[in-house]
Amino acid sequence: MVKRQFAGDYHYRHWQTLPNPPGAVTTTWSKVSGPGTVTFGNANAIDTTASFSEAGTYVLSLTADDGELSPSDEITIVVSNPIVNQPPTVDAGADQSITFPDSTILDGTVTDDGLPTGTVTTTWSVVSGTGTVTFADTSAVDTTASFSEAGMYVLSLTADDGELSPSDEITIEVIQPIINQPPTVDAGVEQLTVTLPDSATLDGTVTDDGLPTGTITTTWSVVSGTGTVSFGDANAVDTTASFSEAGTYVLSLTADDGELSPSDEITIVVSNPIVNQPPTVNAGADQSITLPNTAILNGTVSDDGLPNPPGTVTTIWSMVSGPGTVTFGEANAVDTTASFSAAGSYVLKLTADDNELNTSAEVSITVSD
Repeated sequence: MVKRQFAGDYHYRHWQTLPNPPGAVTTTWSKVSGPGTVTFGNANAIDTTASFSEAGTYVLSLTADDGELSPSDEITIVVSNPIVNQPPTVDAGADQSITFPDSTILDGTVTDDGLPTGTVTTTWSVVSGTGTVTFADTSAVDTTASFSEAGMYVLSLTADDGELSPSDEITIEVIQPIINQPPTVDAGVEQLTVTLPDSATLDGTVTDDGLPTGTITTTWSVVSGTGTVSFGDANAVDTTASFSEAGTYVLSLTADDGELSPSDEITIVVSNPIVNQPPTVNAGADQSITLPNTAILNGTVSDDGLPNPPGTVTTIWSMVSGPGTVTFGEANAVDTTASFSAAGSYVLKLTADDNELNTSAEVSITVSD
């Protein structure tokens, strides 16, 4: 409420000089216009107070009535709301993303109504974050911030007018710099076995992060070996390798992204072709028997299993020489018996056949009456 004191002394003294009778004057304060109501301390007193229900522009009137004439005069009063300190307005700026180790530029804004003292202090601080933050000037609205490591940070700008201290926050995403990683190279299985004149199938694998240029060159090369190596395509990840002679070879697959060039190695054992060897045959020790006994034949046969198929060996006993006939218990068994029709000296033969090569061995049997 706003009150106002009015001075009407002069007018009152002037009216006292008027003729008397009547000699009496009544005075009245009233509201002519205004947005609210007006309460007078004493509406009939020349000097009084006026209280207002709300802010606005009011016109008040003072009227004097001597019983015959009643002139009035007006006064305009502007009633304002009380001035209340408003908090500073704070804007910490837009959220940002930067790449470590770059600093971020903080562009804050602070405005104030100048109350209560006309002085505003500002402060930047860290609300949260994975590392530490260093401000160039924590008291400056516009400053920079540096971060000790990548992560998400929330910073706060506070403005204090001595009575109120609002703040605003900004989120800074600090991204780990993208660093070129070397290509990943796999030359394939650790060891391959190849038989001449076959070639080795090289099945490599190369992956990369696309940095720095997005282009990768691959190369096969010989690290060591007994002979020369010919690649189907030395720059293809998947290719073939031919060898001039048997031996152990180490080959390398290298991937070059223009900056980094790792490699991986593979060992290849190159063998000469496997050649079928004839069976090994032993017909047993020479013997002497007396008729009508039979000779016990105890042969031995071994083989390399080639060719395959069939991968098997057939055996047969036969008579090479002698005065009579020979009857075998089972002519196709390595271990069998032999019966003789007459006394004399006999030579028997055990033959082994692997379907490509055959070998024989003989045993002498002396038969007595």
